[in-house]
Amino acid sequence: MFIEAFTILQKLFQKNGWSGAIGATYPDAANSFYANQTAILPDGTWIIAKILDPTDWANGFDGTKVVGDYYPENVAIANPYVYDWMMSANITKEEEELALAFFEFINRPEEIEAFILAEGGIAPNLEYSENFKQELSKNKLLTDFANNANPDTKYVPYFHDAINASLFTGDFSNFLPYLYNGQWTPEKFAEELTKAAKALQ
Repeated sequence: MFIEAFTILQKLFQKNGWSGAIGATYPDAANSFYANQTAILPDGTWIIAKILDPTDWANGFDGTKVVGDYYPENVAIANPYVYDWMMSANITKEEEELALAFFEFINRPEEIEAFILAEGGIAPNLEYSENFKQELSKNKLLTDFANNANPDTKYVPYFHDAINASLFTGDFSNFLPYLYNGQWTPEKFAEELTKAAKALQ
């Protein structure tokens, strides 16, 4: 599975990658996108407001022409940690009851819909209300993401949630240029990551 993912990553970069991507910071990547130098900017829904804000446009960029989709191959990245609610283990019975009542409240369909309208994202197992669909239609990119999700969409965790954090921020990031420039095959990339992971044990 990982080798297949690394193969797709390598092919995508070599075919479509921006020449300045290796070693670039997020502002570099965003500036390239807003300057019409790159066609794709993988990002979260938090950026939608900026894309649709004309005061942030320059160099002929037109945010109304940007579309949202799940790419490549109808895959969506899901973060199981960011939007979760938790309660401490050592709380009183009263506090536990209050927390559970809050969980029940915050997970009501109307609250989930309100969250999506405010923060972005989708709820693939929720049947959206007509009022929500009407509000959603006012935001083209949110509508794109909602409409393009389908029963065949695959949901995968963030890679940095699936591996050791120090491996992700260290060796994985450091090894990527070798994969991107073709110096390493996907198999070699996976082999070196495996060695680095074993060294952390």
